[in-house]
Amino acid sequence: MVNGGRLVIVSREMARDAGSFCGLLIQEGVTVLNQTPGAFQVLQEIAIGAGADLRLRYVIFGGEALNPSMLGAWKEGIRTAGW
Repeated sequence: MVNGGRLVIVSREMARDAGSFCGLLIQEGVTVLNQTPGAFQVLQEIAIGAGADLRLRYVIFGGEALNPSMLGAWKEGIRTAGW
């Protein structure tokens, strides 16, 4: 934040609605996301299905085990969408 970044705090209700959360990520131009793998899996399905214009550069996973194979759809979606 010293370099001009900002923190976007998400309400519990917004965090539980993946469609609204995806819209917030787009609206706010979020580039770094900290999320559980399970929540990210739902987000990626919505984002890829909608062709969302996400600006994510880093995704930090925590809170539960990550199965790297779940990221295959994300990597393919990024390549297809030109992200």
